[in-house]
Amino acid sequence: MSSSTIRPISRRFPQSKALWEETNLPMCTVLTPLGGETGQGQQKSGLKLSNLIRCLKCGAPHPTIDTYDLLEENEMIFCHLCGGTSSYNFDEQLKIRTNDGLKEMVEDEEDEDWPFIADARKEKGDIIVDLPLFNEQDYFAESAMACPPVWWIVLDGTMPQSSPYWQTVTDSLQDILLGNDNDAPPEYAHIGLLLASQDTLSTWDLSSPVPRVSHYPLEATTTKSTDEQTKIPVDLNLTPVDPLYESSVEATLRAVSDNPSLKPNNNINSADSGMALGATIETILEFMEQAKHPGDTLDDDDETSYSTLLYAGGKITCLLGRPPLEIEPLDLVEPQSSFGLGGMGGGIHDALQGDKFAHMPDLEDSSDLTPTNLASYCKPLQPSEDIFDIIGTRCAHAALGVDIVVVEPIEESSSRHFIRPFYGLPLLRVLSDTSGAPGPLLIDNGVDLTHQVRARTPWQPGMAFATEMRVRTSPGWGVETSPIEPIPKATHQMAIFLSSSGVAGPAIATNDNFFLLGTCDKHTSVTLDLQNTDARRNVKLEQKVYGLRGRVGVKVMLKPVIQTCVAYTCIEPGKKRSSSARVLRRMKISYCAMPMATDVESIYNSIDPEALAAALFHKLALNVYEEGTVSTQQVGIDWLKALLVCVYQSALGVLENEGKKKLGMPDYQETEEEYRRNPFDASHRVLTSSGDQIMTLTPRKSKSGKKTLEVDDVLLGQGHRRVASLALVVFSLLQCDALRPSPGVSADARCAAIAQMASMIPRDLVKCIAPSLSLWSAKDDVPMERSIDLSLYEAIKAYKRAAANKKGELVFLLDSPQQLLVYKASLKAHEETKKFKLGLKPYAPTKSPKLLGMIQAMTSSYRVKPFTTLDSDSQSETASFRRFIQNMIEDMPTAGPADGEDSGNFKDWKSDMAQLVQAELEELGLLGS
Repeated sequence: MSSSTIRPISRRFPQSKALWEETNLPMCTVLTPLGGETGQGQQKSGLKLSNLIRCLKCGAPHPTIDTYDLLEENEMIFCHLCGGTSSYNFDEQLKIRTNDGLKEMVEDEEDEDWPFIADARKEKGDIIVDLPLFNEQDYFAESAMACPPVWWIVLDGTMPQSSPYWQTVTDSLQDILLGNDNDAPPEYAHIGLLLASQDTLSTWDLSSPVPRVSHYPLEATTTKSTDEQTKIPVDLNLTPVDPLYESSVEATLRAVSDNPSLKPNNNINSADSGMALGATIETILEFMEQAKHPGDTLDDDDETSYSTLLYAGGKITCLLGRPPLEIEPLDLVEPQSSFGLGGMGGGIHDALQGDKFAHMPDLEDSSDLTPTNLASYCKPLQPSEDIFDIIGTRCAHAALGVDIVVVEPIEESSSRHFIRPFYGLPLLRVLSDTSGAPGPLLIDNGVDLTHQVRARTPWQPGMAFATEMRVRTSPGWGVETSPIEPIPKATHQMAIFLSSSGVAGPAIATNDNFFLLGTCDKHTSVTLDLQNTDARRNVKLEQKVYGLRGRVGVKVMLKPVIQTCVAYTCIEPGKKRSSSARVLRRMKISYCAMPMATDVESIYNSIDPEALAAALFHKLALNVYEEGTVSTQQVGIDWLKALLVCVYQSALGVLENEGKKKLGMPDYQETEEEYRRNPFDASHRVLTSSGDQIMTLTPRKSKSGKKTLEVDDVLLGQGHRRVASLALVVFSLLQCDALRPSPGVSADARCAAIAQMASMIPRDLVKCIAPSLSLWSAKDDVPMERSIDLSLYEAIKAYKRAAANKKGELVFLLDSPQQLLVYKASLKAHEETKKFKLGLKPYAPTKSPKLLGMIQAMTSSYRVKPFTTLDSDSQSETASFRRFIQNMIEDMPTAGPADGEDSGNFKDWKSDMAQLVQAELEELGLLGS
């Protein structure tokens, strides 16, 4: 059974590069390093890395027989990840060295369980093994009290005392730091509170019952490496959570909010600039780099003992009120749009009202993230444009993720004197991405601030630190590492920092096929570009192994596979008290079998639509940085058109092959097993013509039992089970808040939405662009319609069907990372027009335990609990309807794919798209009798 950690867009490797190019699919895989139960709460694995057979040539561990073949007669294994043979003799295995910083140790004496050979029929999913801490043999766990997670909170000391910023952030911090038993910080956590100005850093002692603060000068940000720096670390305060902690925190936060004399002074004459963000984080790093964490890459002469300062990893949360000092706005820049918050659940809209911005592709988009547009907002970063890439990389190596949150209190933003500045999130995103944090946010109220920040604290379940990921593929394939080419003499080219040696998302590449995330959780995914490494010939299907005792040579059938090894630090909670929690270092070994494809159709039959949606999003989002939002719309349309043409060509190839079989021709290709699971139906895949009229085939009997599709449906691939959803996927991507063109959106909000979606796991990303909608019977507590198309017309049809069965009160349930809506529905006919109007009211299903359980499962499945009507039942029917209708994406007005003019809705867009495909097929001479 393959792991959900690895989700290639198609579970087939092509036998050649040319074959893959015929599909017009991007060769990508989506990786969720900590997918499944791998973080806090993971049960003890009981296995050590030294229990596993290792390939002596490439170092790959082999916990299951899916990645190697056992040649027992010769005590050898054949590794399908490098094509080499190795001895599994214990003495030979002892010679293996440490593997690229994953820091495993081999036992001095032979283990009675050696070698661990798992039965692939019994082992399901991932194998998790224990790793030693700090390269010390038999040192596999440490108390979290002695090796704590740390949380640095950085406030913007440049904000005026009268700003509502102070009340908003201190109220939120008080809720987080002094929460109830379930939400309060565990007693092993260490917390530091800092206020940063343009040239001063203030560190507060949270353990003091009387507010106590120390001020230190901030030195200028540097691009020198850690070894070249000669700064003396500042003695910052990190406070453990203890019984006196509560009163100290309350006193400190009151002082922070109310006492201006305790705040740092600004000696730089710049009234509009905020804190020196880079220098502040460098100061934290200099302090933290005096200690060690379990993911440190130690040299052979490094010594770590029980007396050494230790920490598990942590977070740095920066709550900005102004653009940081590094973002120098230009004097002539226009103010940003006042519309929309950015990032929460991947959206740009008013979370309380449900309003979305209009699609305006015919106007210049001021929210573009292109170098030209960003250069109109601010000067280039100093001392160099890669400064935040350098600092973020240091944070990743220090196991510290950096969360950037702009706090723009609604009391301030709604003022008629307020002019929204350019906060610089497109430039600051590089810092969060490289550190392993899930992108910046733009928030205007304390409730959302509390929820978003709390979900990112380092003690949250599933949080892990110093996550190192090694990716291995079978011979013939590898990671595509081509960098993005810099534009000569251009500034503000952020795209070059957003793809690191083939990986897109919150991760960095440290070596070939080796990636690092400073912090990570089970909701984090990255996308990896792959390539065929030999374009001259087909990849081998078998290999002859020589050098075996008594054998001239043995043929071994190759089993193409992708393997990931993810080493991470996690905290295992205590059974009775949090003080008994332990810090562990573990490795999760995952694989994905990739059978060889010798034809295009088998690749299409293995498509994973959710993984493809995630990969496409990364490609389109990168284009927003390079070409802008309007150009990105055309890129998506062109890609879909080319794909559908290839799908049609594949169908013609299958028909031709079936004809050869009937005629007994020698070049007939045997049908693969994948075809038998996905029977080919010609009437759903190809068209014929009569004169100038294009029409569908009308076979005597449809193999699938479905009615004959319309011409447009055939052209859009609706007759292919795996391809059928891709038209809606592309449409939804192009209409999502992150990519939809509009001059009414700020560049900061757009960047925040892109960054949040870029780290989502595929399931969440798909729900972000296309929420799931179902209809329940409250009386029977069962779903009447499990999946309803996202249009008001289809919602009303579903209601009518269910109402005809007299199931009592009917409830719509809409699920997405942004919001979860539970509405009791009604339907009334207008007296004059006789048209039906859908009535919606917030509903609490207190007497429907199955529905309530479904809602609770949905809300807990995301990193941050989305807005839900269960928490706000005071909405009017008009407001409820407006919120509901904003999610009916198939009704959204959009630009047509053919001419860019207003195309109406999804139905009209599909018709235009089909015309484009038909025109291309006619030009290629593929439509005919």
